[in-house]
Amino acid sequence: MCLIAQNPSKYITNQSLLRQWLGEVTSNGIGAYGGLSEKERDVLWTHLVRQQNAAHLDLIRLALTDSQQTRQPHVEALGRAIAAHAAPDVKIQWIQKVSKLGHLKNPSVARAVAYVMAEIKSPIQLEGLVDQIGRLGMDAVVAASFDRDRWEASLFVKLAHTMKLSSNPRIKSSFVAASGPVLDLIINDNYVINFKKKIALSHVSESLSKLIATDVNGIIENTLLQNGEFPIKAAPGVNQIPIQGASSGRHALKSLCLGLIDTKKTRYIGAIFIALQRSNDASKDPFQWLSMKSSRSGEAPNYHRARVMGEFLGMASSALTSRISARDLQSGRASILFGAAADSVKEILGFFLPPSKLVAGLGATWAKGGFNYALLEWRTALARKDNDLRQALYNAAVPNHANGVEATGEWTTTLAASYAAGKDRA
Repeated sequence: MCLIAQNPSKYITNQSLLRQWLGEVTSNGIGAYGGLSEKERDVLWTHLVRQQNAAHLDLIRLALTDSQQTRQPHVEALGRAIAAHAAPDVKIQWIQKVSKLGHLKNPSVARAVAYVMAEIKSPIQLEGLVDQIGRLGMDAVVAASFDRDRWEASLFVKLAHTMKLSSNPRIKSSFVAASGPVLDLIINDNYVINFKKKIALSHVSESLSKLIATDVNGIIENTLLQNGEFPIKAAPGVNQIPIQGASSGRHALKSLCLGLIDTKKTRYIGAIFIALQRSNDASKDPFQWLSMKSSRSGEAPNYHRARVMGEFLGMASSALTSRISARDLQSGRASILFGAAADSVKEILGFFLPPSKLVAGLGATWAKGGFNYALLEWRTALARKDNDLRQALYNAAVPNHANGVEATGEWTTTLAASYAAGKDRA
């Protein structure tokens, strides 16, 4: 260890010597002569990471990757050491080198990058890395952040939390869209012990919901725009999620709805409905909010808010009807989506606000305003028994005038068409 640290140009830049040295370091020993313990290797990686630049660290990563499959776990160990001990600029430069070389298809390399990305502290640097890695790269990193062998989601959750650093909904939506294969893997796997599956699904779906809560309208819209070849299925018994094409944002949102339903967190879906209808803080009049025309770059002005509201509403209603019995949806659908009446405000506000702000009184301010009124309107619409859930949700999304007459106009046509498309795509 000391020789390679003192003379990196001799050992690290010479791939033959480096592979020979790594063979000794990663060996389990022969007979009674054991190799290094895992703890001793961690000390070694830490020492190297603190001493070497990004170029040298990537040469070590390359040598580990090009060697036998038995050395793949050591790539992840190197990534953990870089995440914990490398200087901020070294972390950035190392990820840039890995992504440029196109090595993220290797699950161990992608997981090593996930460890490092989860420790990025600068919003600007994070956004630059996401753009450089690209959609396929993000698919690989997000997939690798979930440990299928152990059914453990702590790295996924940490990476989702890091994405909150960015104020750009496009950056955040790239993570949400890339999470589809992870959600599918958990939801559709019938080979794992049930309680482990529920814990993993709960952690993944809740962390995604909390990320979306930072900018519901921006993230949902941008996620719907991210589409590609999907779904991507993992073969039973394979401990990695294959990456075959860009993720589908629509499919990821549908899978998220299923995950929230399966873990009894449908109130998050209800909170998203309210934000899409009345703005992120539920402060806008729904008529003005949904009927406003705006345009994205290169597009003619359109009712994109009504389109996003309708499409998410359609896919969510399909998810609800596929998972919850018709009887429960008829008798208790208001409480399914918004909780018991006495607890509604606190439960739904908990989606948007941390407990500290609820205690500080901000939650009370919201409850007295449009948010509380929105809850009342949605509850009233869903409580009517003369419609099935899909029609009731649509009626709740399209607000009535003060005289009770249903709103009309081009924007309602847009909402209805996107609602139908959302149900069909789901």
